[in-house]
Amino acid sequence: DVNRYVRKQFDATNGYPTGLPHAYYRGKLYLKTPEISEPLIGRKLYYFRSRPDALCGGGSCWSVIVSHGGNNEGKINITTQGSKLGLATVVYYNKGPVIAFDTWYTLEIEILPNTPSVSDGQLTVWEDGVQIFQATGLNLRAGYTEGIHEVFVGQQSQRGNYAPLDEYRYWKDIVISATGPIGP
Repeated sequence: DVNRYVRKQFDATNGYPTGLPHAYYRGKLYLKTPEISEPLIGRKLYYFRSRPDALCGGGSCWSVIVSHGGNNEGKINITTQGSKLGLATVVYYNKGPVIAFDTWYTLEIEILPNTPSVSDGQLTVWEDGVQIFQATGLNLRAGYTEGIHEVFVGQQSQRGNYAPLDEYRYWKDIVISATGPIGP
């Protein structure tokens, strides 16, 4: 079971001592049909988190996960988590089929962490240049001041109780921008 992914850190060593405050992430994605009749495999597509472990007692203080729901409908699941700071986990489910197997897509995500303790954060998702999801008024980081310290692209799949199987995801043309939208 090979599980390779792209990881980018934003910290003091590369000019972001408190993390990246606002950014756009774009990648081209291809999910190959899994080798089972019902592809119930969850896949993390993008995973953003604040500084892990050291400041947060074993987990990230806040995170946003954009994943493929692992179902035949191809839904994208968007999960925000901030339980380390007393912020309840909020899950957004995008409506309708948006990602089919065996097709290339361009996914772009804008993430704007909120002003600490103010519900003014934003998360937007585009597929092939068309906005398919937006959530505003988010309170991702409660009173915490850190921005985005880590971004993972294609990090893991979650199979539950299924037997091992070959599962493939392909990414290309991954771009991160702190100045504005990238586009397809």
